[in-house]
Amino acid sequence: MFDIVHINLEECISMPGGTQRSTTPRDLAVDPDAWPHATVLGHPQARVVQALARALGARLEEQGLSLRQAATLTGVNRQAIVNLLSGI
Repeated sequence: MFDIVHINLEECISMPGGTQRSTTPRDLAVDPDAWPHATVLGHPQARVVQALARALGARLEEQGLSLRQAATLTGVNRQAIVNLLSGI
């Protein structure tokens, strides 16, 4: 289990690891089809995943990298990158 501390150090949230969630971060968005640019209310863990997905998507586009190229360059499994970008 990992602890995530809010930037102002007032909030600590425990997050279980793995993909065995009852609800995906994407499904917590007001409009899941707009992921990662959808509004996410009241779910700080989902907002963290959303911020990572936005930033990663922007960097891939900026650098003109495919998912396969990003996986090779970073050593991260391609499917893990797809899952993050998809909010699942």
